[in-house]
Amino acid sequence: MSFGQIKTKLGGKERILKYNVNATYEFCKLYNCTHEESIAILSDPVRGVAAYRDMIYCALLSADLQAGNVIDYNQYDVGEWITELTQSELERIVTGYQDGTIQETDKKQKKSKNTQF
Repeated sequence: MSFGQIKTKLGGKERILKYNVNATYEFCKLYNCTHEESIAILSDPVRGVAAYRDMIYCALLSADLQAGNVIDYNQYDVGEWITELTQSELERIVTGYQDGTIQETDKKQKKSKNTQF
């Protein structure tokens, strides 16, 4: 498993979540927002619960689309699956998102430094 990628049991089967550029793209498309706005959405206490559910959905979607898997779930299925998780497993999934976001930010900063004239 790579950084920002988590394997967990959701919906009765082992699934992979990938917190990467593709997941961020799917989230931004879902919310019609920029990457910077997505950070604010995830930090908003009113929208936070739905936003985290949707980010987990997008991480699942990203992994399954990349692997060519059939998408047999929606955001509401993911919401139900999340309620079945233990607190520690949910925290591990949320930490995976934070790790993936940190890695993405680090890559952007390194690229920016390497492309300066």
